[in-house]
Amino acid sequence: MNEKEYLDSLEKKYSRTPPQKIKSGQQTVSNITAHLVSERLQEIEKNTRESDEKIKREYLYAATGEGPTPEEIELAEDPEEVVTPKIKKAHSRLLETISIVVSALVVIAVIFTFIFRPVGVSGHSMEDTLHDGDWLVVQTVYNNPSYGDIVVVVKPNEFNEPIIKRVIAVGGQKVDIDFNQGYVFVDDQALNEVYAKTMTTEHVSDEMEFPLYVPYGCVFVMGDNRNNSTDSRSKIIGFVEEEYILGKAIFRIFPAGSPSIYDYTE
Repeated sequence: MNEKEYLDSLEKKYSRTPPQKIKSGQQTVSNITAHLVSERLQEIEKNTRESDEKIKREYLYAATGEGPTPEEIELAEDPEEVVTPKIKKAHSRLLETISIVVSALVVIAVIFTFIFRPVGVSGHSMEDTLHDGDWLVVQTVYNNPSYGDIVVVVKPNEFNEPIIKRVIAVGGQKVDIDFNQGYVFVDDQALNEVYAKTMTTEHVSDEMEFPLYVPYGCVFVMGDNRNNSTDSRSKIIGFVEEEYILGKAIFRIFPAGSPSIYDYTE
């Protein structure tokens, strides 16, 4: 059979096929094609999800060391039995760590808000114990001030800023100063002021007359650099009511390695 005869036979064959049958066959082919495409898309989606999960597990193991190793997953009959418990354990540890860190930050915030506070030193009135630019930790929960305490005072004055001084006497005590010899007396006893940079030879202000008695509920304060300090010798500061004491300096945090601020009085 030559080519022409073969084509003629095909034409006769399909010319006898009903149109409905041809249409039905076309529909069947379309359905099969759509089904195959759908299955292929589902397979691609499944492979993508598995690939994403594998990447997540490998990242978790690399980042924390808590997830299953790739080898454990490959050898397991059911990878979920290996993956799920270890991932849950890793998540639990991560949440526990976050909880600890948050709790620690809250505790630190509370401590430095209500118990301790950093305060900077400004000026030279407390030399040589403290220097301009030093930073101190101040205990704000503070009662019963006593001789030698270094305190931060927030009493309103013309400087309009906190001042740092040393407590010399408390309520009910007698204070006298021999400005000729430079000695300070509390209850008629001369103080051994090894912390003072200079002797107390400056009266500062004629408005304060000595001897004097410190009112109860107040303190008498002076700077260690006696001839360069505005303190209770002056009406500008005068007696300091205890309610105006922000707190007691505990230690110096800057500069690092500096000596204790109470080396001279302890």
